[in-house]
Amino acid sequence: MPEARQPASLALIRGPQFAAATAMTQPNSGARPKTLLFVDVDGTFLHDSESDQTRIDRLGVLLELASVVFVSSRTVPELHRWSRRLGFGGDFIAENGAFTVVRCDQLAACYDGPFAQLLGADGLPWFLHGAGAPAAEIVEQADRTLAETGGGGPFTRRLLEAGRRGRRASLRLPASLARTAAGSEAVARLRSGGLKATVGGRWLTIWNGPDKGEAVRRYAAARCRLEGAPSQLAAAGNADNDAPMLAVVEHKWAFPDPTGGYPATLANVPGVGLLPPGPAEGWAVIVGELASIKEGRS
Repeated sequence: MPEARQPASLALIRGPQFAAATAMTQPNSGARPKTLLFVDVDGTFLHDSESDQTRIDRLGVLLELASVVFVSSRTVPELHRWSRRLGFGGDFIAENGAFTVVRCDQLAACYDGPFAQLLGADGLPWFLHGAGAPAAEIVEQADRTLAETGGGGPFTRRLLEAGRRGRRASLRLPASLARTAAGSEAVARLRSGGLKATVGGRWLTIWNGPDKGEAVRRYAAARCRLEGAPSQLAAAGNADNDAPMLAVVEHKWAFPDPTGGYPATLANVPGVGLLPPGPAEGWAVIVGELASIKEGRS
């Protein structure tokens, strides 16, 4: 192990942070591409111990060094509301890769797949690409898989409950379920039946579609088509569901869990930088390395 390196309303918020985020995140055809920084939300960018102002300040620093794309197991409406709180007007990937939202019609046109255009209350467009199976299909497949392999008991009941909670392309259950013997066995059977199931933060997410790595790869390819040159790719995460994302980028960092340890799936990603405990300390390392990348020293 390497050593640690020290369809809701889509209205957008206006203000200085929004202007900065939008200007620095939008693709710029013909210019030298910025580093693309893909950032997990819960436990990576978002820490309960920090204020929104701390997060806004950090985002401003990151946007000076890279184009930021948030990547999360959260839904599109959840990420939209959270982005508004930060004044972030850039792109994001939701439900572990099932949905991608971009702000630039030229980027949407470069994508390998159709986009639906959504109009915000302020008249500004969003472009939404969906690539995952509908939640109802996931419930049906999960129920069938568990029934054919010995039944799921309480786990199946929780799956059916999760299927009624309005997520579009995934199911989300408390991560504690996956840590029980019965839950761990059920998750293994779901994976053997063709579903994806990973823990990220407080949640176990089950879906059938692209993972974070596949979504990041497709987004980066579209940016390359638009800008005419590949960007350097970087990513930061903290949980099992972030491993595919870290695996497809050149510069990668993993935050520790609350105990100070690192999931083996992240620690074993080749080239990953294991960050010191504490969000401020970890992000200081990332900012320093992004600055070196920008200056051409890395």
